[in-house]
Amino acid sequence: MRYSKGKKILFAILIIPVVIFVFVTVVMYLWNWLIPELFNGPVVTFWQAFGLILLSKILFGGFKGGGHRSGPSKWGGNWKQKFKDMSPEERVAFKEKWANKWNCGRTNDFENETSKSLENPEK
Repeated sequence: MRYSKGKKILFAILIIPVVIFVFVTVVMYLWNWLIPELFNGPVVTFWQAFGLILLSKILFGGFKGGGHRSGPSKWGGNWKQKFKDMSPEERVAFKEKWANKWNCGRTNDFENETSKSLENPEK
């Protein structure tokens, strides 16, 4: 059965509020079942549960699909693959650049690590 674009939009408009209502209701009942008993916390209403979900989404998930992603990072591609593709000299230069930028007084540790990576380029 094929749906037109208008029917899909109408279906989404009808089903999304139902899904949100069910999810918030489940969170509210779980909260009211567990938190007052375990931690002597407050009982929450439907709108307070909705606010808790919204707050947790903002703090922990964001609004771009949520959760942690693997693969290319948002800061310029897959940096692990780029690092693997570097020659040993390029790796040392890269490490020196970032060590100088974020030094915090640890030059001796960095010099030891870069000399080891020059001796053993597979690391």
